[in-house]
Amino acid sequence: MNINNKLFAFLFMVFSFMLFSCSSENDFDDNTGTGNSEPVSLLKVSDEGISSFIVDNICPVLDATSPLTADEIEFLYALREDEKMSRDLNLAFSSLYPTAVQFSRIGTAEATHIATIERLLDYYEIEYPALSPNGLFADEYRQNRYNELLVTGNTLETAYTAIARLEEENIITYNNVLRNISNPNIKIIVSNLLKSSTNHLRAVVRQITLSGSNYTPSLLDETTYQEIISSNPGQGNKYQQKGKQGQNTNSEKGNQHRGNKGSINNSGVCKGCTNGTSPGSNSNKGRAGKGYRGGN
Repeated sequence: MNINNKLFAFLFMVFSFMLFSCSSENDFDDNTGTGNSEPVSLLKVSDEGISSFIVDNICPVLDATSPLTADEIEFLYALREDEKMSRDLNLAFSSLYPTAVQFSRIGTAEATHIATIERLLDYYEIEYPALSPNGLFADEYRQNRYNELLVTGNTLETAYTAIARLEEENIITYNNVLRNISNPNIKIIVSNLLKSSTNHLRAVVRQITLSGSNYTPSLLDETTYQEIISSNPGQGNKYQQKGKQGQNTNSEKGNQHRGNKGSINNSGVCKGCTNGTSPGSNSNKGRAGKGYRGGN
């Protein structure tokens, strides 16, 4: 190999290393960290309450855990589809009402929510399908719910109301599932999704109020609703970094083998998992994700 080829090979190796993220299966950082790094936020919240995830901060705060079960894989798939529904609905209303900039801003923020869930799946080396086109969903329940909310938004006010209804559903659901999540990394993500939903509910209700109308909650009790509406936008917690920024994976953690640890298809069914023949509840493929929020 001549000097030029050696130099090219060296530069290629450096560039490839710079591209590594938490999805890299060749990085075996032990994720122990010293605990001396500056704590980081996972949410970036605008003055009006639009809440985007800081995706590059996800990997450094994750803990090494056991591989995901099929239940957890399917739950994350379903969670990703829900965030897609929020994104798609806001972007659809943005096209219908282009002067209402909150729709496009929330839609853009929801895209970072999707990217965050995908980053977590990457961390656990779980393969997942590409997202379907905007407004299309593999799950019949989500497709029907999206269509229903889109049809109700036939005026600017009712479009805001549709988003507020969806955020109410999110708040109720996230509060419920947080009681049963044992994986600390999933809990961090869902906790911040909950904070984002309370911020987005407050933001769209403010627009309804500015238009001279009132919003009446359909799911939240009046006390909880008033606490949300009367509070300032929440920035979310800060988290101690646990390893090299952007270089952590869950590879070979807990004596698990290197490489892909699971996959999920377009229907949300876990097709592979390192937990052997009983990857999900009751020795089945997985149940938590399939029943999440009415999904099939």
